[in-house]
Amino acid sequence: METHPIPEPEAIVSERVRTQYTRAPFPPVSFYPIVNGPPQQRIWLYSFTETFYHAFRVLRKPAGVRLLDAGCGTGHGIQQIRHLAPGAEVHACDFSAESLALARRRIDALGGEPVTFHELNLLDLSALPGKFDAIFCSGVVHHTANPVRALQQLKSKLKPDGVLYLMLYSQFGRRPTLLMQRAIKLLSRNPADQQEGLRWGRMLFDGLPAANPIATWEREKWGDNHRQHAEAFIDMYVNANEKNYSVREIYHDLAAAGLRFCRFSNPHSWDLAGQMSAAPELLERYRALPELEQFELVEHLFPDQDQYLFVATHEENTRAMPEWVSRGSLVGMEDRLTAVRSPFAQELKIAKPRPGFSLWKGYFEQAAWLDPHTLDLLARCDGQLSLKEIAAGWEQRHGAEVQGKGAEFLRQLESYGLVYLADRADRDTAGVSVG
Repeated sequence: METHPIPEPEAIVSERVRTQYTRAPFPPVSFYPIVNGPPQQRIWLYSFTETFYHAFRVLRKPAGVRLLDAGCGTGHGIQQIRHLAPGAEVHACDFSAESLALARRRIDALGGEPVTFHELNLLDLSALPGKFDAIFCSGVVHHTANPVRALQQLKSKLKPDGVLYLMLYSQFGRRPTLLMQRAIKLLSRNPADQQEGLRWGRMLFDGLPAANPIATWEREKWGDNHRQHAEAFIDMYVNANEKNYSVREIYHDLAAAGLRFCRFSNPHSWDLAGQMSAAPELLERYRALPELEQFELVEHLFPDQDQYLFVATHEENTRAMPEWVSRGSLVGMEDRLTAVRSPFAQELKIAKPRPGFSLWKGYFEQAAWLDPHTLDLLARCDGQLSLKEIAAGWEQRHGAEVQGKGAEFLRQLESYGLVYLADRADRDTAGVSVG
């Protein structure tokens, strides 16, 4: 007869997790040093403007909004959130006093506008004042004693039209991690002793053949991170508590908490047509599936993503997507819309396939090779001209080769995260900086 372990009381699990991050704050400062001034690299996942646009295709500047980093740890994310949201009111919470102390030091070193810190458990945010336009919660919910309750607490602090960014672990992409976790537990006399687990785990990695799939995955994915930083090894391989999700389980827990899925933060990785060469009949059948089943199909065929990065909102948030999104076309809207180059659009300085081409990356981390004509189109996206004016000037300059293709190319630039599209009447459009 199959038996199931009796769940531990939530308070015991929460205390065990808190103790771990008190003794081994994460991410370790040895890996992300505290330095004076702004971060050397901007991470778009922590940008309010990018996240809100990504969820709703509406452009909003950060001045005056309220932002929360829920489970901020040692402050790597809150540093980005604060730096990328001038004029916003920014808060952060964590239940490890030691982690919060390091996060405060990081914000002090950043300089500029303040962050308000709160020592709180994600399972009870009742003491947190007010509601927020955006909540960022990366790699935290899956470590709580009750993920659905954690999501309910986040929902309780989210404004009715707010956006919630989440990162959750994948049971598919993390299979090498889960196998190593089990191996360490088998060797440990006391599985709750993380220092013992750390010792056995490092011995295992030291002895595994280089071609071993677990060793290969660790080396190619993380390099020497876990060997050099004990806190990172503990977080990955001997964590006090974690849940690894499937897409279906994400939808279930979101619904149980009164939230709904909006969009993956790496949408190209979740589109079958972008992942493989498929026959038209196969793509037609795939697109006829419900959204969840489309994602499940991709998840089972391409199970190498170890994290789910996505945005969600209130289940009752009925904000409609802009007309051009719901129609899937810009036809007839070229006078109303403008294009704004993303501040995160950047050229990657690597070898080019042929002279004149450049590899650019947008805020989806999606890269695209752009020829000189398309680069000129990108340069014209300053939020001032209508799409019609942008396209007309570009087509006039480059002649018959691009005639009639301006709107189509602008739509492609948006799909790669290189530009935003926005209504020209939107008061926030002019307030977003152009990179």
